Amino acid sequence: MWPTCRRGSWLLLTLISAAFLWPAPAVAAGAQYCHDKLQFCMAVATKANATTHGRDVFVSLSARPSENGGWTAVGIGQVMAGALMLLVYSDSSKASVTASIRTASGHVMPTVLTANTTKVGVLHAEMTESKDYYAQFVCYSCDQWWPDKIDMTSTSQPWIYASNTKQIFYTAENDANLMIHDSYGVLTVDMSSTLIADGDPIPAIQPGALSFGVSLVKESSERDHDKQEAWPSAVQLHGIIMTISLMGLFGAGGAIIRLPLAQSFRYHWIVQLTASILAVGSALYMLLRAKHLGPHKIIGLIVISALIVQGALGYKHHAVFVKLRRQSLYTTLHRWLGRTVLCLGIFNVGTGLYYRGWSTLGLIAWLVVAAAEVAGYSYVVYLHQRRRRQEQGKPIQKDEDDEEIFDVGVDDDIEEVPLMERAEHEHEGSKHM
Repeated sequence: MWPTCRRGSWLLLTLISAAFLWPAPAVAAGAQYCHDKLQFCMAVATKANATTHGRDVFVSLSARPSENGGWTAVGIGQVMAGALMLLVYSDSSKASVTASIRTASGHVMPTVLTANTTKVGVLHAEMTESKDYYAQFVCYSCDQWWPDKIDMTSTSQPWIYASNTKQIFYTAENDANLMIHDSYGVLTVDMSSTLIADGDPIPAIQPGALSFGVSLVKESSERDHDKQEAWPSAVQLHGIIMTISLMGLFGAGGAIIRLPLAQSFRYHWIVQLTASILAVGSALYMLLRAKHLGPHKIIGLIVISALIVQGALGYKHHAVFVKLRRQSLYTTLHRWLGRTVLCLGIFNVGTGLYYRGWSTLGLIAWLVVAAAEVAGYSYVVYLHQRRRRQEQGKPIQKDEDDEEIFDVGVDDDIEEVPLMERAEHEHEGSKHM
């Protein structure tokens, strides 16, 4: 009997030793999501906060950078507006990782979080041996202070993700500007399954690109967007119309009145009125269908409002000039508002291209065209000034030189007759000929 008992004791001792010596598996996150095509994973876990009686949220995020680098982000929220966003990216050397915590007021570039910075932070950030971005974030008592409600008992708490694979960060500051995402999606996370014990370590992302506790609600990529958006879409038509109006017709209308044409004033107001109608109509349509107001839309709203005022000032200037045969305050206001509208309009075409994800080369092309337009207009003004000097036989005074831009005309033979009487005046003139 003894040998049998002895063998049983050794077997029991072996099992107990194996239980203590066998390496314990890593604590699994309560929820994890991995995207195969975008090559990123996020893991979510929560702990009870004994001090505030809230829940601390821990997020681990890993992403494989593209050839350019790019950025990847996840966020708590259903849309960008009001979401708590956690981003990872690196500079062109890919030697280290920048982990940035941001939020946004709408569908605009997220900005670095500046309030409640002690309640949310980066625990760890590194470039792994496999050259992947990896970072861990924490939001203390997140369900108690974040403006958009985070339900820790929900089985379908909305989260979002987004990435851009094209952007190159030459420097990777915490507040670096971001190009618009080329992929994004909406997830729901079972927050009720994410609670772990207070003494447990923060769970790492489980290998094998596993997903659990998370459901994909919606996703979209640049390629999918291109397939869904038949050409020409409303957005594309808007861009074409605004480019023609703001970078084409307005500059041409301002130059036409400087040309030695008998009908330059008439051509000027016809071109400017056409451009204004196109620009205001297209901008209003896009503003009415917009869900959020970002910088591009706000500048656009300013431009179209100024265009309406600009047209009224132009007509008032003309009426006063015909009556008094001299310039007035309306002339000055019309001239300077016109300059402002043209500059803001050209600039806003550029912001539109930027938010549509145009490449650096495309934005450089826009800048070259804008510079060429300014140079061409300046040359027309120069020629007009030279003609006036030759005709008048005296140098242009400083105040006369300033008149050359964006007034609707100062020559008596062009503007002495009101618009409504123009046809009759020309008919009488032809009879005298």
